[in-house]
This record gives sequence, C-alpha cells and structure tokens, in this order.
Amino acid sequence: MKKLFVLFAAVALVAAFALPAAAATPTLEEHVADYDGHVATHWNFYGSARVSTWYEGLTDEIRDIDTDNFNLALQGNSRIGSRVDLGNGISGRFEYGTGVNVRILWGEWDFGGGSFGVGQHYTPIDMFYSNQVWGSDNDLLNFGGVYSGRRPMLRLKMAGFQVALLQAEKPDYGTGFSTEAPLPAIEAAYSFNAGPVAMKVAGMAQQFKFAKDTPLDSNVTTWDLALGGKVDLGAAAIWGDVYYGQNLGPYMYQSGNASPVIVQTGAVSTGVEDTNTFGGILGVTFKATDMLAFELGGGYTLSTNDEFDNDDNGWSVYVNSVITLAPGFFIVPEIGYFNYDDAPFIGVDGSFDEGDLVYAGAKFQINF
Repeated sequence: MKKLFVLFAAVALVAAFALPAAAATPTLEEHVADYDGHVATHWNFYGSARVSTWYEGLTDEIRDIDTDNFNLALQGNSRIGSRVDLGNGISGRFEYGTGVNVRILWGEWDFGGGSFGVGQHYTPIDMFYSNQVWGSDNDLLNFGGVYSGRRPMLRLKMAGFQVALLQAEKPDYGTGFSTEAPLPAIEAAYSFNAGPVAMKVAGMAQQFKFAKDTPLDSNVTTWDLALGGKVDLGAAAIWGDVYYGQNLGPYMYQSGNASPVIVQTGAVSTGVEDTNTFGGILGVTFKATDMLAFELGGGYTLSTNDEFDNDDNGWSVYVNSVITLAPGFFIVPEIGYFNYDDAPFIGVDGSFDEGDLVYAGAKFQINF
C-alpha cells in the first residue's frame, strides 16, 4: 500500500510540474478578476424524475413471512444537478438526490495530457453494464456487479488510465474495538477499445487494523480485481463482468456476507478470518427500433470462509424493455427474480434459507 501511495503521488507531481502550460496558469487573484461575477462560466442544468411501480412477492424463511405488496415510490436516484465550465481547463459538476443528499460534488482540472479531479464522484472501479431497473436501478450491482459507490476522492486520469485515493473503510464488525487506517484506499482502472469491443480492467486495495490495545491486534486487507466489457454487434450487444476479491464488505456493494469473520475463543475475539468473494454478470441487449429495446441479464455471487459451515451465495435474473415515448421520456417494464439462497451459520453446523423475491412492474422516467 505504501508503494502504491508513493507511486500515485509521484505521478501526480510529474503531471503537475512537467506541463509547459503550467507557467501560463494565472494566479488566484488573476483568476478571480477574470471571472468576477462568473461572466465566463457556462452552466448546464439537468434533472431526472424517476417513479417505480412494483408488485413484489417476498418469501423470507428467516422471519417466516410471505408478503405480497404493490409499491409506488419516487426513486432515491432521482436527481437534479449541473455541469459547469469555467474555461481554462477548469470544470465542475454537482448533483443532488432525493432528501437533499449530495450525490456528486466535483471539480476537475484538464491540464492537456490528462485531468485531476477533487470531490465526490463515481470511483474508478465502478462498472455499469446492466440496466436492471428494480430497486432504484439496481443494475445487478449487488449480484455480480462491480460498485464501490460515489465517494470523496482525489483522482488522476491520463490516456485511459485512472487512479484515485479514497478514505479507507475501518469498521469494527460489532466488536466495539478501536480501529485505525494509517493509509488511504486506492482504486485504479484502465479502459480501452478494440473495434466493437470495449474493455475495462480495475482493482482496489485498502488495509485497516484493530488497535494494538485490543485482543485482536490484526490487520484486515481488502482487495478486488475486476474485468468488464461490452461487445457491440450493431442492433445487439453482449456485456458482462467478473471479479474476485477479499473482505469486500462493507467497501463494495454486496448482497451476501462478504465481510471477514471475527474468530471467537470462548467469549473473547482472538482473530480475523478472511472472506473470499467471486461474482459476475452476463447479459444481452437488443435494440429493435429507436423507440423499443429489450434486455436480458443475470448475476451471481459466492462468498467463502473457513468459518462458514457452507458457502454464502445468491443470484438474480431479469428481462425488461425500454419504451421511449418521447426524447427524455421512457417507461421500462421489467420482471425479475432474486434468490438469496442459504446463509451460513458461523462456527457451528447448519444454515438458514434467506428466501427469494419475485417482482414485476415498471419504471417511469423523464429526463430534463
């Protein structure tokens, strides 16, 4: 981790000082004078209103319930925001979601050979291939997708490559023991095209530890390697991703138990057992006309740990259709299924059925 941090810092410094244009950059006072009153600033506002309508039949074997509901709600990923361009290579963006939560607050400097960004945005490792709309556009992200969310970070992008420093997660996993993270998390990705094929390779790593004054006194390392891609076949496209990692919860969006297990000796926590997780998605999209498209997709996750009595896995499948009624207005009817499978007991024999979910309905969306 220390070597990766030093490498990132070195690349950023070289990019900042090796650019010929840097000498012509105005001072702060000159910049304020040039853009007094934001005369030269270009604002491009946008918004997206999204309402979901779903029939949901949930079987939960853990709580021994079987429920059927119709849910109509404003999706949490409805948004309003703006892209801002100040000229001279400086740009920015903000985006608010429902409940007035900050989704994106981002500033970026384009220095010619690349860009350097500051703020909160989607991270380098995130991959969006699926268009599953249930669950506020779930996109199979917790069932085989690759997603660490929108996070505060410092990000450098150059020629298809991007690397970012982020705050490391340091949960205590219910032990109540103090934890520490002396180094940031790091994410990196490289995207490239080869004819009709678009590919992305990504990875992340972080480490935190339980403090030395605790019985655990253990390091917990989280890492992930992922590969995603899409093949454009004209009217149709095939897409998917695959990943493998360790101790991904709570850093990555996961449906099962992807967190490490705290080993107990009697009533005392004495160690940490790593959890390994594999996942992937696969799907196909077909565009029949400019107003009608179809998609079929599915995803799978599997987590293993020596402390699990059995593996923790789950899967999901769906089929939908995007019906465009006017530019910016479309309806997406969808039917799908989630199987949460069996969740393992830890340290003792046995497991319990987490149930399943079948759903049908549609998302209504107007972008403006």
